[in-house]
Amino acid sequence: MNSSRQKEPTKVVGHPDLASGASVQRGDTLYVSVAEAVYRESRGEENVEVHLTPTPDDNEALADLRARARHRWENDKLPDGWTRPLPPNPMQQQPFPKEQGGEAGLNGDLRRLAEEIKSKDQRRYAEA
Repeated sequence: MNSSRQKEPTKVVGHPDLASGASVQRGDTLYVSVAEAVYRESRGEENVEVHLTPTPDDNEALADLRARARHRWENDKLPDGWTRPLPPNPMQQQPFPKEQGGEAGLNGDLRRLAEEIKSKDQRRYAEA
């Protein structure tokens, strides 16, 4: 019978290119985030290393992960505004109309309320 289960790694390497929760096993080496490596070492696991500068072996082991991440980044299908700024909204470019009665400006009650708020704010700042 052939088992597809990978054997336990003999060495754990903490690598800055891996986010928490991500791991890559290459042969007998398990690559994990730096935080995970520190945690494992604090629990007494032996054969834990932290590589802040990638070694040639690290680069080879993580090349596939980097290629997949780059592919996902370049081919994302998020709507505009999530990955690049939206074009300006034409309604936002128009200046606010001068205070006029009716629908274009503030009606009388709203105008009085706005003036009341402004005067309270001015008094508060004058007292401070």
